[in-house]
Amino acid sequence: MQPPAVALGAVAGLYFKLPVAPYSPSCKEHDMQQLTQKLKDGAICVHEVPVPALGSGTVLVRNLYSLVSAGTEGSTVKAARSSLLEKAKQRPQQVQQVLEVVKSQGPVQAWRAVIKKLDRYSPLRYSA
Repeated sequence: MQPPAVALGAVAGLYFKLPVAPYSPSCKEHDMQQLTQKLKDGAICVHEVPVPALGSGTVLVRNLYSLVSAGTEGSTVKAARSSLLEKAKQRPQQVQQVLEVVKSQGPVQAWRAVIKKLDRYSPLRYSA
């Protein structure tokens, strides 16, 4: 059985289409897709990533279909799409860490660290 070329998803009431790689029995070990989100603006993207290393007593399961949790991940998507001020209100501990960096390294370095974190893609979890 082959998965569809496009999967439909809904997160926090927002509907979107995700491209899905065609199924291939000869799929190499480095072929894995991961749903990620940019923390700055909530942009969602599918990235090719390496298959995680297996430890002792673990198994790797290949999914043909995947869904995203509307609860936990829906709130993550909603938070990422909020303003910088709203993000700060939702994460007072991280604001405190930024203020500590301001004290120790200065405001420019603190700003760079914040922008670097917000500008990268973060994997969405609880999907399968």
